[in-house]
Amino acid sequence: MSEQKQVAYEVMQHERLLLAVMEHVREPLVRVRNQAELVLSNDGKLNPGMIVDQTSVSLQLVEHFMTWQRFAIRGESIELRQAGLSAVLHDVAAALRSITARSQLSINLDISSKAGPIVTDAEVLSAGLSSLGLACIEAGAGQDESITIGLRKNRWGIVAGVYSQGLDTVSTKSFRQALDVTTSGRQAMPSASHASMSGVVVADALFRQLGAQVRPAKHKHMNGFAITLTPSPQLALL
Repeated sequence: MSEQKQVAYEVMQHERLLLAVMEHVREPLVRVRNQAELVLSNDGKLNPGMIVDQTSVSLQLVEHFMTWQRFAIRGESIELRQAGLSAVLHDVAAALRSITARSQLSINLDISSKAGPIVTDAEVLSAGLSSLGLACIEAGAGQDESITIGLRKNRWGIVAGVYSQGLDTVSTKSFRQALDVTTSGRQAMPSASHASMSGVVVADALFRQLGAQVRPAKHKHMNGFAITLTPSPQLALL
């Protein structure tokens, strides 16, 4: 790819992600504005919890977008270091629980197999998994459901993902169409709103910085999103 085409691609990718984040941020702002209008008209009561929850999800996604921007646009280098996957997943679960503390959603961890250390950028990996978690939170908003952050091994490597009872089964083709925020393909995932798909779009961009990509996956009768990571052969010998 020529330098000119590479620059054009990076600009398009930046605009694509920015559109996804702006679309996500718009929805909670509309909800907050509507509630404020009700309070001003004396027909409603202020719900601080709703405001905190809605703005927290959007702020987290904006932060994850800015993390991607640092590496993909500003050119900061990915720092590949030894990291424990279990520790990363525990941190992601704790961060998501702080957002869902006032809701009916529960965040569970299911680390079914012991995964040794891998070489990755823990910040990017954590931001990507958190973005998937935010997508599942949006998809299950207002429902008495649970979100599971899972870790397991298969013959290709270590599968890390986020799964929800509120997500429908989706084909890989439909999922790829849904990731394209410039088309109407996102309607191929009826249980995922435009807002929740924005989290998946940002997560996919982050994981591509690590040489991985998001795919639809299943985990114990739940649907969700996952990536496959390759363990380090050298670290496995330690």
